[in-house]
Amino acid sequence: MTVDVMDGLITFFHSDADIYKTRLDICSTYIKENPKHDFIKDISFITNEYNSVFNRLILFICSSDINEGRIKIEKEALKVLLIEEYAEGLEQLDRNVAIEDVKFVEIKNKDKFDVTVTGSDTVNTLAELLLSIYREYTVNKLHGLDNCLNLRFRHGEVKNHLWSPLRKQGLAGRKAANNKFSVDEVFEDYRLFNEESLSHAKTSLSNFLVEIEKDIYSFRGKCNADSVDLVGEDERFFQYILAPQNIIDFVELFSVGKSFESLVDNVFVWLDDQTESILTELRTVALNELKEKMLLKFDKLLTEVEFAPLAFKQKVSLARSEIAERVDDMSAWFEWAEEPSSPFNFGAVYEKSSELVESLYPSIRINKVFKDDTHILIKPANFTTLVTVLSLAIENSTRHCGLSIELDLFVSINKSGSSYTLEVRNSISKEVFKTLSSRIDVMNDELSSNNSDKASKDTGSGLFKIKSLLANRVKVKANISVALKQDEYKLIIQIIDGEGLLYENSDS
Repeated sequence: MTVDVMDGLITFFHSDADIYKTRLDICSTYIKENPKHDFIKDISFITNEYNSVFNRLILFICSSDINEGRIKIEKEALKVLLIEEYAEGLEQLDRNVAIEDVKFVEIKNKDKFDVTVTGSDTVNTLAELLLSIYREYTVNKLHGLDNCLNLRFRHGEVKNHLWSPLRKQGLAGRKAANNKFSVDEVFEDYRLFNEESLSHAKTSLSNFLVEIEKDIYSFRGKCNADSVDLVGEDERFFQYILAPQNIIDFVELFSVGKSFESLVDNVFVWLDDQTESILTELRTVALNELKEKMLLKFDKLLTEVEFAPLAFKQKVSLARSEIAERVDDMSAWFEWAEEPSSPFNFGAVYEKSSELVESLYPSIRINKVFKDDTHILIKPANFTTLVTVLSLAIENSTRHCGLSIELDLFVSINKSGSSYTLEVRNSISKEVFKTLSSRIDVMNDELSSNNSDKASKDTGSGLFKIKSLLANRVKVKANISVALKQDEYKLIIQIIDGEGLLYENSDS
């Protein structure tokens, strides 16, 4: 019974879960009925298949009750910060404040009018508090909306997701220092074709890549959240307006005796409503506009390369179709993120993470090996964060390995006492080894620091994001370091006390 035969049996089952369970039964029966000493090679292969299917089954169970949404604001964490900062001072204010005390003044600012609030000291204090709640919700570096957009949209995700079809079809070329694209390698197989037509096709493709990249970067750049102070300064998607009526409503809630926590909850509801309106606009309008712009550029390229080789034009057409699908797929990203209700093992995290990264780099063959010596069950609330952590680690390895055809990747997790060590090892090119050799000590010094500003950058911050996620989302202390051999790069993530990860008594 080969894996191909097992794959062919899917027409007889009603769901993916049935398929996974049957494959497990087949593998289990084979292992039991064949002594290891007679079938060492087969047993090893089937055992690996069993472990992989088991991990995918756990992933299926976890994923079946969540969506692909990526929008998440850590409101409980923000509430704690706000209570610590403002709750005590709020209790000192006079609750006997009338709505008539709230006055608004228009002040001309360049070509527009800004509205500012004025009134009693209580009104001014309440207005400042409301503004602070808006700021924390939108641009808090650890728990706010912009942190989510940075982590799950701007840090490589949008660019890699939409650039992937061009890589897959061998059309991506190589970006030069002048921001132009070298595409000679794309046309290596067509060297016997008409020289004038090829030269024209090269120029058209190079210009096309510049324009497509501009569209992607423009969209990615708009995936930012504005603090209220900066609304209207640019074309960011997530702009939050603090309207005069919001201030009046806030003062009224305070005057009727609402607690500080209740005030914050009410403001979060208002902000969530604004966020939902923005997400709806993104799903129904902005993504369609992006798709239309990109497809028009594909159509223009196909027109310009009318006399180019047929195989080349077919690749362009295939990339065009896949990019249209990928823009449509992004609609699911602009939904509220959910966590699974089921506990999971680390194998499910690995399956989901490697699946995500492989979709971003389809032109690289990744030879994967995974080993889990812990066999623990993890709390459902940590699923999305741990998938993000491992995705960042694997994506970092894939992007910076210097290899364009094939990559060896080994992921392992083991336990020592209450500590857990996650290692991601990968092969690297000689050029990358030379570059990293001179930087490895500096990298480790930076990783050992507690500089949270590095984690909030859009690029060059993947490893710092991992450390920040573990500390602020999973609430565990972690040490991160990197090591280097002649042909291998290794990322080591040591979770100092991982007992808080565990789902009840998962060791028992």
